[in-house]
Amino acid sequence: MNVYLKTTFNISYTHLSSVQIAGMISRVISSFVGGHLIKRVSLRTFGLAMVVMIPLFSVVWFFLDGNSTALFPILGRVPQPVILPCCSSLLAGGIFAAVGLLQLNLLSALSPKEGTTMAMAVHWMLTGTLSALGPLAGG
Repeated sequence: MNVYLKTTFNISYTHLSSVQIAGMISRVISSFVGGHLIKRVSLRTFGLAMVVMIPLFSVVWFFLDGNSTALFPILGRVPQPVILPCCSSLLAGGIFAAVGLLQLNLLSALSPKEGTTMAMAVHWMLTGTLSALGPLAGG
C-alpha cells in the first residue's frame, strides 16, 4: 500500500504515516469493544460479521484520484489519496484487530486440552508460512 501510494501519487512520508496511525488508533479502540461484543454474542456470530465486513474496506482503492485535494483547518491541503485510505483505515483497522482477537479466542477454544501449546504453535507456523508465501506467489 505504501509503495503504491508513494510511486503512483507521490504522497509524502508524513501522509503515509498518517494512514498507518489511523489504523493503529482504530485497532486499540476496537480491541476493547470487540472483547465486549464477543461476550455478548457468540464467537461464530461475531467472526462471521467481521469476516464479511473485511472486503468492504478495500473498495476505496478504486476511487483514488491523484488530482483532487481537500482543505482541512489545521492540516491545509491534503491529497484525496490520503483522505480515503485514512477514513478506511479508521474503520478497517478495528475490523482487522477484531478478527485477530477472534482468531486468538477461537484457537484457544478449539485446541485440544492436552498439547494446547503444540497445537497453537502448529497453527501459527502454518499461518506464518502462508502469509510469507503470498507475496512470493504474487511477485
